[in-house]
Amino acid sequence: PPPSPEDLEERPHLLIVDLEELELRPEAEHTTPGWLESLTYCVSFHPRSEHHEAIPLPRHPPRATVDRQFLVSKHSEAKDPAPQASRFSFRSTAAVPERKTNHPYVPFHEHLELNLDRLDESLVAYIWGRRSSFRSEEFTLVGRALAPMTEYQYQR
Repeated sequence: PPPSPEDLEERPHLLIVDLEELELRPEAEHTTPGWLESLTYCVSFHPRSEHHEAIPLPRHPPRATVDRQFLVSKHSEAKDPAPQASRFSFRSTAAVPERKTNHPYVPFHEHLELNLDRLDESLVAYIWGRRSSFRSEEFTLVGRALAPMTEYQYQR
């Protein structure tokens, strides 16, 4: 059960998210872009205090961070995990770090900050895929994850 309103801290907080990379799992049914299309991904972070089953899915992806409401990462393309040596490169593939899985991943390497009036119970991360071409842009909710903001293991 959620804590009572008296138990919540009613003071300003600074939420800091260091978003490194996102692994794209095959069961998420990612699509490959068609010709003259690009496929990029972004993550939006929403502080919420409702029970996890009562949190509604957003209808549309947010375009930019709104202070005191949510964070939005930049859009990035997925990378192939296998190191590929170019015939024209003098760098060896040994310099590329080994990945634990063979799934594509999205490198973000972003530091995001959000001012909050109070500390919510959870931080919900929504992963969005954007397929765009010259004429259109289509967003898909790829997945969501929830992290409790009051558990020490998720804090620095």
